[in-house]
Formats: sequence, C-alpha cells, structure tokens
Amino acid sequence: MVRGKTEVRRIENATSRQVTFSKRRNGLLKKAFELSVLCDAEIGLIVFSSSGKLYEFSSSRPNVVTKRLRVTLSHPNTITHGADLIQWVPVTPVPPLDTPMIVL
Repeated sequence: MVRGKTEVRRIENATSRQVTFSKRRNGLLKKAFELSVLCDAEIGLIVFSSSGKLYEFSSSRPNVVTKRLRVTLSHPNTITHGADLIQWVPVTPVPPLDTPMIVL
C-alpha cells in the first residue's frame, strides 16, 4: 500500500501540531543519533519548539561541536556539501573561539 503525498503546510489545530512536532522531533533526534553511529560523524542538532523550549543532541561533547561550527563559520564563508558549495552568510558576527557560547 502506497501512501499519498501530503501537502507540507502549517497545522492549524494546536493539539495536532504539538503531537506532530513531538513525533517528528523524536524521529529527527533518532536519525541524528543513527547517522553519528553509522557514519562516525560529529552531529550537533538544536531544535526550538514554538514555545521556545530547547531540544538538543550532540554526538560528542557539545562544546566540541560548537567550537567546530565556529571555526567553520569563521573561515572563507563557504561550507562544502558534496560537490556543491553553499555560500554561508552569518546574520550576526561569529564570536571568537575563546568566547563562551551560551544557548538559552
């Protein structure tokens, strides 16, 4: 049995939206974990709910992942993805590596 395509749009019913968020968030966290184990990749994932609650996953110590992200963002403003180059333009300046990064 094949499922039909669903249109991706905002769910109007608040209860259904919360249930969908919880299920998809858990699925995303599980996939991040699986990717880190199967491919020996360093994964850092941050998800904020519509109410502002933080959910996070890190395959290693979170400060290691954030340091690598800062180094990547402070270099020639490009991130490689396969053969494609994506121009990365930070909205705010990236703080120096010795500055502690605080996520609230």
